[in-house]
Amino acid sequence: MNMPEPLSLVSAAINLLVSLIFGIIVQANIQTSLRRGTFAPLILVATLVCACLSFVFAVSTVFALIPASVHASGSPVLIGLYGVSDIVTFVAVALFAHLVQLLSVREEGPSRRWLIVNYSIAATVVLGAIPLQGIVHELPRFQAAGEALKWSYVLVVTTLSAVRLGRVASREEWRPGLMGTASRSDFWALAFASVGVGVMVALHLTGSWAEHRPVLSLIGSVLGLAIAAPFVARNLGIVLSGLLSAIGLLSAVGLAVYAGIWLGDELPVDLRLLAPLATILLTLLALGPGQPALLAVIERIVFRRSRLRREELAHFLRSLSPDLGPGECTVRAIEELRRVLHLRGVALVFRDGGALGVGDLDAEAVAREWPKGAAADGLLDRPRFGDDQTGLPRRVREILNDRDILGIVAVRGSNRLWGHLLLRTDLIATVYRDEGTVTAEIFADQLAVLLDAASLLDRAVEMERTLAHSEKLAAMGELSARVVHDIRNPITAARSLAQQLASEPGADEAHGIIVEELERVESHVAELLRFSRRDELDRQPVDLASLVQETVARLRGRLESADIQVSISGPGVLVISADREKLRHVLINLIENAADALSDNGPHRRIAVALESSKDRSRLRVSDNGPGIPEVALQQIFEPFVSSKSEGTGLGLAIVKRTIEAHGGHIAVASNDGDGVSFVVDLPTGEAAKGSA
Repeated sequence: MNMPEPLSLVSAAINLLVSLIFGIIVQANIQTSLRRGTFAPLILVATLVCACLSFVFAVSTVFALIPASVHASGSPVLIGLYGVSDIVTFVAVALFAHLVQLLSVREEGPSRRWLIVNYSIAATVVLGAIPLQGIVHELPRFQAAGEALKWSYVLVVTTLSAVRLGRVASREEWRPGLMGTASRSDFWALAFASVGVGVMVALHLTGSWAEHRPVLSLIGSVLGLAIAAPFVARNLGIVLSGLLSAIGLLSAVGLAVYAGIWLGDELPVDLRLLAPLATILLTLLALGPGQPALLAVIERIVFRRSRLRREELAHFLRSLSPDLGPGECTVRAIEELRRVLHLRGVALVFRDGGALGVGDLDAEAVAREWPKGAAADGLLDRPRFGDDQTGLPRRVREILNDRDILGIVAVRGSNRLWGHLLLRTDLIATVYRDEGTVTAEIFADQLAVLLDAASLLDRAVEMERTLAHSEKLAAMGELSARVVHDIRNPITAARSLAQQLASEPGADEAHGIIVEELERVESHVAELLRFSRRDELDRQPVDLASLVQETVARLRGRLESADIQVSISGPGVLVISADREKLRHVLINLIENAADALSDNGPHRRIAVALESSKDRSRLRVSDNGPGIPEVALQQIFEPFVSSKSEGTGLGLAIVKRTIEAHGGHIAVASNDGDGVSFVVDLPTGEAAKGSA
């Protein structure tokens, strides 16, 4: 029997490798799409292309192993197999053109007219290939021309596809999972395939198929590698794992067959019937229980992955204490996820802005462009991995592609969306494999539970601090009331006596100083009295805009004498339900504090009072361009008896805060961008104000 030529054996090995590669990609795409519950158009067409090519190169493997004499015999089976292979090849070429078209016009998809023309031409070529195969068999001298004609169709389509791909290809290299992004490497791979097809057409025209069969077979094998390269680059981890698994299983089956042959030679004649049974048993063991063990070995040794990594992550998350706070829990958790899944980078982009990241992923840059608030809530209907970007906003897809982000999982707590977990991987550690995606999704759910617990603990601690603060204020109020009760009358009497002495003839400067100091002490006592009393509000409709105008007008003389400019902005009328006099004291206190902050600030001193309104809230903002307040002091600025003024009691802002809260409002202070600080007062308006009364 004639043996295949060495060149044909090399071609057969390459064809088998290419067939396995495409078959593995088909299996992975089907499994992933079934788990997602949908086939994206791009993935569907790519899967069909890979399925057709897997079949074509499997048949080519058989052809390469068949001796030339068998090919020349004109076996009906071989002729039929040639025809089926040609038909599937033409279908694959048409599907490939469709795939390139999808890459070119991803948003709109190819037009109906283009689809009709593309598949009509393919159908015409297919229908012409069936009778052509019989004509070539009957008239061998037309074989070269017939093969050249068939491959010319392939040449035209691949060339046009390469040109189209070159127009839309980016200059970036291949990246895992992103089938929807065409790169310059894809263009060069397809251009190389076009040149190879052109060489095959030229060889067909210069000699018979039998004459160039080994060379043509080898060129076809190399072309298969070139076409497979873009698919392999995007699925490298899956392909490597699948190939190693296939090689391992084939080796195990080969060993089982060899063991059966060896037993057949070594066993006694009456026991040699056991050899085939042993072969069958060992083969079933290799294909059955042995397969998971083989996959586990490949995952652990080659990819450094453990089947227990899900449990490892769960154990780590259980070990994190919620009292670390949401931020620290997030950093530690995503760092562990990156380590266990061997990712390049991981980040959690929070719903309300900001991000925490580890590894090679600029989380803050992504957070600046990522949807926030309500836009973030409706961003994901399911976790997205690899090229599954259907339905995502264009800007989000651009961020994912620009940053090589291969996975997005929503981190949803019991009653809120914390944010989105972003995963960046490399060519081998493809996280969008089923095991990796499930692990990432379970991790996101467990992280949400941890963040819920950390947030709840933070709120409990804050509530405890608030209660302690309230108790402290109550104790201070009681003490203040006692002090005021004991010293107010003596101070009033001393002040009256000092005023009489100062008004008598011959009074000197010392009497005036005594009066001033006693008035200052009496002012402090009045503040203590206000602090110790519970706010009783006399609510009535108050035009906050008018109140601001009146208060600023009253203080304008003092402010202008200190060379301080005051500006007022906002609506002309803003009516709320409030205690007018108490709000007046709030305004006076805030404006005087701002003026005091500007006392040593040189020229161009400014105070800005701004009003804003919404459906249920009114906002008052008092800003200055002074030297600002240190961050440590900002955290204690509303505490009683805490003051940066040498002669202050530290009760002014504490009283302001209590007055605003008695109105159902909120006050906050923040440093301005550049200089100065802003006090922001939020008060309820309309029905909200009535509800807080």
